[in-house]
Amino acid sequence: MAWIGKIAGGLLGYAAARLMGAVAGVILGHQFDRGMAGTARVRRDSGPAGSEMAQGAALDQAYAVLGVARNASDREVKTAYRRLMNQHHPDKQAARGLPDSMLEIAKERTAEIRAAYDAIKAQRGLK
Repeated sequence: MAWIGKIAGGLLGYAAARLMGAVAGVILGHQFDRGMAGTARVRRDSGPAGSEMAQGAALDQAYAVLGVARNASDREVKTAYRRLMNQHHPDKQAARGLPDSMLEIAKERTAEIRAAYDAIKAQRGLK
């Protein structure tokens, strides 16, 4: 069922702005599908073991957001972060003609990418 967002986004985009709208709709639908696939809830137990498990799950999610493995080099992590920010930054989306209503989604996605990168940087002790 990971294709529902792509189809719905493509159809809505096509209805709104024909070809470019359909492309933007499929891209946003893809992001919606990716987000829905990673919405597993983490149970937070009290005590140090529960917090370590939750922190490990949060880091796993951060790596998944950037699309890199845990054993990726620092350079690969930074490259993935920059690539995703280039693709999803609201200013870039506005320059590509994305409607204002879709810019909120771009802002949320950018914040998610930035938070994931910050978590990985903190865990690895990067600047």
